[in-house]
Amino acid sequence: MGKAAKIGATLIIVILIFGIAYHLYQLYYAAKNITIRAVNVDSIELEGLNPPLDLIPNAISLRFKVHVDNPSPYSVEIERLQYMMYIEERYLGEGFKEDIYIASHAITPVYLSFRATTSDVMSIVGDLIKRGDTAIDYSIKGFIRIPVKLFGTLKLLSVDIPFEKKGYYVISIQLLGAKPTIRAINAYWSKTQVRLGESAQAIVEIKDGISGTINVIIMKDIPLWPDSQVFIRSFSISVSSGYSKRLTVTFYPKEPSSWKLRGYYIVIELNGEKVWIQPKGYPPRLKVVE
Repeated sequence: MGKAAKIGATLIIVILIFGIAYHLYQLYYAAKNITIRAVNVDSIELEGLNPPLDLIPNAISLRFKVHVDNPSPYSVEIERLQYMMYIEERYLGEGFKEDIYIASHAITPVYLSFRATTSDVMSIVGDLIKRGDTAIDYSIKGFIRIPVKLFGTLKLLSVDIPFEKKGYYVISIQLLGAKPTIRAINAYWSKTQVRLGESAQAIVEIKDGISGTINVIIMKDIPLWPDSQVFIRSFSISVSSGYSKRLTVTFYPKEPSSWKLRGYYIVIELNGEKVWIQPKGYPPRLKVVE
């Protein structure tokens, strides 16, 4: 082989090595930049719950999804998605899913389901329902494992990306006096007294893993008749654990406070269930003067 041929062969080998190394770097970069955008619980079902005769479920079934964000220009494969489930701070069990395709430049939802019959958790949930609290808090912890493969087959290393999601899920049950208690939602008026014709701002603060549809409802506080709704605004939200969000709703009251109308107050619904009602009194409720 001549000198020129040897130089050419060497250049080809160098280019090939450089190309392989650059390709591996791109795959590693893609794996490192993938994030878990959100974890949403779609439903929690309590099997065997038959109020008011039987208030302790026989099993808990959950359906949830993990939103995987891949901002890179390379599609990747999740080798394993591992998770552990907690209900009311009690370990419920764990599960996994393997071989998940994640497209480039996209947020891909990974759908999962889980069912458990842990007796101590059933008793805890039963006690909540007996007390009239229909908001179940949950925590989902885990990781996704992404392999970096040479030529798409030879695995060289793996990147583990952890995730954790905490939140509340409001179950719908027919139980007299039952209502959910969610401490991660609070609301108040920016000013507790305004003049007729002025605007009033209702401020809603949300934190600690709340997702779904939030309805901010303004109610009339009527002394002689049932209270009535005068305004509603809906928001679709997803607040990850450890983060918070503030909503501002502008409301124009059309009637002043009087002997037939004390004022106005805020009610919050989460996924169609009332989860927060402003305490009685002026303040914190809104008074309107002429």
